[in-house]
Amino acid sequence: MFAQFLFIIGGILMIPLTPLLIWQGKKVKATVPRLPEAINPQGIFEQASTDFIKVLALGESTFAGVGVDTHQEGIIGKFASRLSQLYQKSVVWEVVAKSGFSAQKVFDELVPIIPDTPFDLILIGLGGNDTFELNSPQKWHHDLKQLLQILKKRQPQAVIVIANLPPVGQFPAFPPPLNWVLGGLTALHTQIARQLAPLFEQIYFHDEKFIISNPQEMFSDGVHPSGKAYQIWGESIAQFIYQKQLI
Repeated sequence: MFAQFLFIIGGILMIPLTPLLIWQGKKVKATVPRLPEAINPQGIFEQASTDFIKVLALGESTFAGVGVDTHQEGIIGKFASRLSQLYQKSVVWEVVAKSGFSAQKVFDELVPIIPDTPFDLILIGLGGNDTFELNSPQKWHHDLKQLLQILKKRQPQAVIVIANLPPVGQFPAFPPPLNWVLGGLTALHTQIARQLAPLFEQIYFHDEKFIISNPQEMFSDGVHPSGKAYQIWGESIAQFIYQKQLI
């Protein structure tokens, strides 16, 4: 696995910077406030049509709506609203997400509580915490693959879309060289997701780089998106699904 090779080489090159990176990481952890998750994890956007699309959102803090008050203001609400407009169908959505969760924790703790009711679409939002924990590309590959496998087993009829990973290297809370290291690891994790999705039927990766052109689009903690950033992100995923006619 070439991404794993690059990870190892990068780790060796970063050894002289290790004390600085550890200090920066501790400082960020101490100064970034712990924000609550959004409320109202279920909702519907209605259209005149009697047809509807049922969506499950599964993932980490961004999908848990950290940075906004309600999920209607977060990525899932903005995504569902735009998807409903594009397809002219009602979109029923439900969020199963937890702040601080990696792909492994989602597999261990969230998958067992996913409702048994069938979903048309499962949207996965992960990668940020796997980056913060410095999980290797090999571990990310293993954890993401086992998550996709169990979801296909539990929801064989559902289309699964892996959202593009959050732009960790652009987060204002992370100074250089910490942002360079985390941004580089995000790129390797993105490469893994890009290669893994086509190995499954009806699983797709939203391979679009999310560039933060204005720091004000980020929430005040410098890590989680604001409502504006969630809107841009959610609508871009909905547009991707509609253009590809995945549903």
